Amino acid sequence: MTPRLLLGALLLLAAQPPLAMAPAAADPVKDKPQITLDPARAYVMYAGDPQGQGLNIVSIPTAAEMAAYRQGRAAALEQAKRDYAGQLAAWNERKPGSAAPRPVEPSEATLQFPLPVHFAAMGVFSSDRFAKSATQSVYLEAVPPGDYYVEGTLVTCLCLGTVRFHVGAGQITDLGRVVYTFWEAKRRAKADGTAPPRTLFDLPEGVTTMAIEPARPGAAIDPRIGTFPVVPAAYHSFGKIPNGGANLIDRLTAMPGVFRYDRDVMIDLTGAARQ
Repeated sequence: MTPRLLLGALLLLAAQPPLAMAPAAADPVKDKPQITLDPARAYVMYAGDPQGQGLNIVSIPTAAEMAAYRQGRAAALEQAKRDYAGQLAAWNERKPGSAAPRPVEPSEATLQFPLPVHFAAMGVFSSDRFAKSATQSVYLEAVPPGDYYVEGTLVTCLCLGTVRFHVGAGQITDLGRVVYTFWEAKRRAKADGTAPPRTLFDLPEGVTTMAIEPARPGAAIDPRIGTFPVVPAAYHSFGKIPNGGANLIDRLTAMPGVFRYDRDVMIDLTGAARQ
């Protein structure tokens, strides 16, 4: 996907209400003695806090999907305008004393038409875990294949800087470890016998509320996965994103070898151009 198409998709997403997108796409693989993975499906896996770790990812539409979206939206707007004439006529003939509101004239700003975007809220429920230990929770979820960006959590949007990655069919894309840096710092301070941070402002410079530790090639794999292919996510900087409704706004902590910040600009360190 070209930078211009990516920018266009984001601008369209920003102009839409949060619910004007495809339904939630994640399908968790739950903690059972035996599991079955479908080679025709795509999966993402990540680890996080042992008490639970939510993560939201959003798909990036392809050029073909955006073209179909624009065509479908234009047709829907024309139909809505035709319907509006009859709705307005019926409203003008309403009975005296009727409290029926005046119909809203359809426009680009008012038309509700879902974007070709999949929103996947993962790790929402404790029962969604694939595995749990004293040190971490692990989540394994099926999603439609394609390109995604990390939106954040239900509470925090990484609106000021995030990453993208690709999820291929027939394999598990390992996102690594998602870290709530404040709580991680408190746990480490307790273990080390040092003073814990009291607020987010006590975190080291450059550390934001959320970080991702990429998966390492050759890392140990849950035996239930067997020989199903597992590949570390190939992250790239993605820049700023619209807020889908979270209460807090932040940016992802810089990832060595992936990206750094120059003030408020993300600098990609992978050497790969956006696709």
